[in-house]
Amino acid sequence: MDETEKIDRLIETMHELQELTRQLEDPRIDMDMILGAMIALIICTDIPDVTILPTSSITNEIAQA
Repeated sequence: MDETEKIDRLIETMHELQELTRQLEDPRIDMDMILGAMIALIICTDIPDVTILPTSSITNEIAQA
């Protein structure tokens, strides 16, 4: 899996985690099952090897140097 696929999968995982978080608010849902699913998603998701730089003026000064 290349880095762009890993980034796409990470975004999908974040959406899935958001949905699971919403489900935690339902008192009829088994909280242990939801938390287990969330932990499994986090553990199984490949993290892309990228660096995101801030867009501050410091970055622009570094880029010009």
